[in-house]
Amino acid sequence: MKTFKEVAPIHLTYIQTDNGSEFQDHFEIYLKSENITHFHTYPRSPKMNAEIERFNRTLSEAFISRNRQLLAHDLDEFNRQLMDWLLWYNTRRPHWSIGLISPLRYIVNKLPAKESQMCWTSTPT
Repeated sequence: MKTFKEVAPIHLTYIQTDNGSEFQDHFEIYLKSENITHFHTYPRSPKMNAEIERFNRTLSEAFISRNRQLLAHDLDEFNRQLMDWLLWYNTRRPHWSIGLISPLRYIVNKLPAKESQMCWTSTPT
């Protein structure tokens, strides 16, 4: 969560998780210290987190299953490739659910005009 807070451009006031208990004590302490309200999904209710469950399936089928050897033998390289895949997935890959554009393009298209005006320059080297 601390890493997320450092890189995320938003302030969290709420978070929703499943009922996994791997790091629950530390997590709860951190959330209380940051005044973040914690909601839980109902046990055995994957439909409450359908988007995340679907993403986990995509991640497993499209990346993890194809990189099991790397996961077993070189965790640093696995993580580097995972980050590359996640960047591709969110910035380049078309998604059916949002009209065959990338999530990044979808978000940029939703920004109000005054906030999204950018100036692009090209400097020959």
